[in-house]
Amino acid sequence: MAKNATDSMVNLALDAARVQLATINAGIEFWSGWLQHAAKFSQAASTELLSVEIGRTKAEDVVVRLADASQEFLRRTTELPKTAVTRFEKELANRKSRSNPRQRAAKVKE
Repeated sequence: MAKNATDSMVNLALDAARVQLATINAGIEFWSGWLQHAAKFSQAASTELLSVEIGRTKAEDVVVRLADASQEFLRRTTELPKTAVTRFEKELANRKSRSNPRQRAAKVKE
């Protein structure tokens, strides 16, 4: 294989790896955000339901707070795809701006 073709294949493999890593990191951003928001909602809902169970609060009073918590969870969840895309694009831009085309040093002939 010619040197140019080899360099092209190596650059292609490096680009593919960059895209894969950016994709994985964007997915991590999405799912970690979802888990964080779901945990917050679940904790709020559990607290409210427990207060009804032990008789500290009337069920009617909890409905509005649960609806608010649910609305907040859904609002934050719908923002996650945009956050993931932003992370993906930022990583690709950062990696491309930092990386120079792969160059090999010429062998010295003796």
